[in-house]
Amino acid sequence: MGNMAAITKLPVELVYQILNSFEDHKTTLCRLSLVSSFFVSVAQQLLLRHLDLSVDISLNGIKTPFDKIIKKFDETPHLSAHVLTLVLSSRHQCNESLDSIKRALDLLNRVTSLQSLDLNNALMLPRWDISPPTSGFFLETNHLLRLTKLKLRSPWISWSGLVTLIYLPNLEHLSLAYLPNDFASPTFENIQGRICALRSLELGIWQAQHGLPLKRLFEMTTRLEEFMLRMGPETSYISSEISQAMVPVHDTLKVLSISGADSHDAQPVSPLNLSGFRVLEKVEVLSSLYFGSRDAERWRVGHYKLLPRSLLDLQINFVDDTRIISTMHPTLSVPEHWQVKWLSELAVNKSTHYPNFRSLILRESYSPARGRWNAYFGNMLWHQVELRQLPEGVKLEFETNSIAFQGWAQR
Repeated sequence: MGNMAAITKLPVELVYQILNSFEDHKTTLCRLSLVSSFFVSVAQQLLLRHLDLSVDISLNGIKTPFDKIIKKFDETPHLSAHVLTLVLSSRHQCNESLDSIKRALDLLNRVTSLQSLDLNNALMLPRWDISPPTSGFFLETNHLLRLTKLKLRSPWISWSGLVTLIYLPNLEHLSLAYLPNDFASPTFENIQGRICALRSLELGIWQAQHGLPLKRLFEMTTRLEEFMLRMGPETSYISSEISQAMVPVHDTLKVLSISGADSHDAQPVSPLNLSGFRVLEKVEVLSSLYFGSRDAERWRVGHYKLLPRSLLDLQINFVDDTRIISTMHPTLSVPEHWQVKWLSELAVNKSTHYPNFRSLILRESYSPARGRWNAYFGNMLWHQVELRQLPEGVKLEFETNSIAFQGWAQR
């Protein structure tokens, strides 16, 4: 009792910090909330801070965690203000999603302090027999004024809905599985006097003819510092289209990542031009975009001129069959001279083109489908190994210019 009395005399803020170490131990927090009225408030804050719920209705009539949360909020409405991070999911599709959407809306209308929201695909399906009918209005009906992070995994969001979302006053991080298909340039009156707080944008799947809507999206941002773009296996793209789309963020972008599966059908034609960026420090890019070709036999020179002067770190990801990093069997060979000419250029032009450049990573993507089949063990023999050596001349150039190097290839 003496120890309990001593703890209860501590400031609530200090007790909160102590119990915060048990955030991932839900059972412990539940038991602690039953110890005394003193611990109830603090334990409930930690239990409700991060919620990951399915909005589906149980078919056997058993109360789901979602049902229990709603009941708790009905009994004690002020508890809903403790929810800061929310992940909502649903297994249902099409007509079956009606009840799920209504339940999700009910919860979103309660969590007024929400800072991070992740909505899965099924909850964003368009419905014309309920109100609101589209995914944009699905979120517009909720006053998510404190939301700082939003992730939407759906192709069903409308362009008008997206414009509304990016102008939420505190939204800094936005992740989209798709850009809207109903692209329309917003009229000046619709966005006049509004400020976009967005600092980070992640786009899940790039599709052809997305350059213009992406550029319009960038034009509405004034503080964007990080952009992540993921290519799908069937993606077709033109590097100049991506370069032009990013022009509006030349003065603000610091981190650029273009990753994912490189397309065998892609014809970039020309390399990705990043020279116009003024503060871009970290770049991750696919080899076909960096070189403007997927042809491993092409002589590659002069690409260092397309890099930003502010560059610090560069990572280039190679498709598994380009063999820019040689992967001859049975041993991992050092790249031939013609293959590393561009590496030598990167090093010797550091002082004149990107004086703060400090690290280069080359990574060849892993594809089990292209591995050698071991009939005895029934598995693939390919794995990634570190390419520890560069030709002596190139290695010396990297060391002289203080550039760290890592290479990862298949074997």
